[in-house]
Amino acid sequence: MRMGRIFFYAGIVAAILSLAGCGGTDVVPRDNSGTKVGVAMPAQQLLRWNRDGAYLETELRGRDFDVDIMFADNDAEKQKTQLEQMIGEGCKVLVIAAVDGDVIRPVIERAQQAGVTVIAYDRLLMGTDAVDYYATFDSYAVGRMQAQTIVDKLGLAEGKQGTLEIAAGPMEDSNAKVLYAGAMDVLKPYIDKGQLTIRSGQRSQEQCATPGWATLMAKERMTALLKQYEGDAKLDAVLAANDSIALGVLAALKDAGYGSAARPMPVLTGQDADLPNVQALIAGEQTMSVFKDTRLLALETAKMVEAIAGKQQPEINDTQNFMNGKKVVPAHVLKGTLVDASNYKSVLVDSGYYSTVDIDGTASRALGVK
Repeated sequence: MRMGRIFFYAGIVAAILSLAGCGGTDVVPRDNSGTKVGVAMPAQQLLRWNRDGAYLETELRGRDFDVDIMFADNDAEKQKTQLEQMIGEGCKVLVIAAVDGDVIRPVIERAQQAGVTVIAYDRLLMGTDAVDYYATFDSYAVGRMQAQTIVDKLGLAEGKQGTLEIAAGPMEDSNAKVLYAGAMDVLKPYIDKGQLTIRSGQRSQEQCATPGWATLMAKERMTALLKQYEGDAKLDAVLAANDSIALGVLAALKDAGYGSAARPMPVLTGQDADLPNVQALIAGEQTMSVFKDTRLLALETAKMVEAIAGKQQPEINDTQNFMNGKKVVPAHVLKGTLVDASNYKSVLVDSGYYSTVDIDGTASRALGVK
């Protein structure tokens, strides 16, 4: 782990704690001391998970829980070992954003046998009845927002035509599958009618998947795909599943000469509103992202943990839509917000999620790339 990232994470925690002192978090004093909560995050090198980890730690510690937070560097076996350690150290609740749910499933099932409550955090744990609750954003709606942006920007509803390539999320991430389904429910009619042409022929999620949401892998794949668009052929839109993938796509586009008057940037989607991508929105290089206010997700998750610790029923708003192959997992679901160059200030800055210094700065750019 790089020291710069450790300091960055510590800085986020310090900033959140200062806000908490000014009433920035919804904390109800209760005696949760002695109750240990394990928080397993995928990767500290991505801004998204840096912030999630920091917000969760702050909300839980603010409720007097003993928190053990670990980042797995996108290594499923490492996360499996971390979870085993958390169970062995007496964690009563596990909050898990899984790298690969299949790999950690045996540990989750051992946690159930040990009486540990498991909350899947923004990535549903599939194929097991050992997951108790799910805290998430509506990924299907995010996919639809991304796709609808492409429809609107290309004028597809008015009968216009365009070219498209897809940069999907990894097959092992259940959210990536839901996201892809939402997007394709919007785009499929235009693809089937021939209005949207995918010159590479790569259309299924499996063909378009980006392992680990990795920026460099997204760049390498897009570099290869852009060979289909040499000469007079041009690429009109890229459905990028999230912001780390969008950064890789953007780098490949720039290398291929996109961003000039002769070859303008295609419509480019994303999600998470990571700082480098917000900067790309402002620069006109990325069209949109979807802001998922992880402060709220951390807050709702902490409320879940507190209810569980108090032997109460957590607040749930969806008991129908999250079948994991073994059970319908009760969930608390939040909505994302489309953000672009026209509204980033009101959505991201005025809400306190970022400062103008954050957005104008350059240090954040390196943290967005794997």
